[in-house]
Amino acid sequence: MPITSNRVIESAKGELIKILYLDDYFAHEDSLKNIVDNFKEEVNWLVTGCLHDAGFGVENPHYAKFNDNIHVENTIGSPSVLTIRNDGHLLFDENLSFYLDCDLYKRYYEKYGSPKILDDLNVIIGVGDHQMTHILTNEEKQKEYNYTIKKYA
Repeated sequence: MPITSNRVIESAKGELIKILYLDDYFAHEDSLKNIVDNFKEEVNWLVTGCLHDAGFGVENPHYAKFNDNIHVENTIGSPSVLTIRNDGHLLFDENLSFYLDCDLYKRYYEKYGSPKILDDLNVIIGVGDHQMTHILTNEEKQKEYNYTIKKYA
């Protein structure tokens, strides 16, 4: 997944890059406009709130928060809540599958400071057995955790 995401990011031509994974979608018809309208000139990355869809209806609102341990404690959410400026953008670490979003958020923070946090529910995250949370073993997750901790030690 990080390899494909990186190729798409590298190929993007617009001023902004809105990440939206295949099983995720906008919460309402004005979601993209809301994100773009809040992406001011001084903003390099923006995260928005989301809801979750496990096939039983949309529920479980999540509002992004930043924390100092974002590289291992994801309080922002899925990459689908992320929008970045298309100039000097950073790419996903292709050694990661589970902590790839946390690592990217940490590197954006180190380069640009805190994200613009939009406390609106603009994205719906598809939840299911296809997610890395369910696919990777605890041992694989632990290896990624150790890699990420060492990277920022």
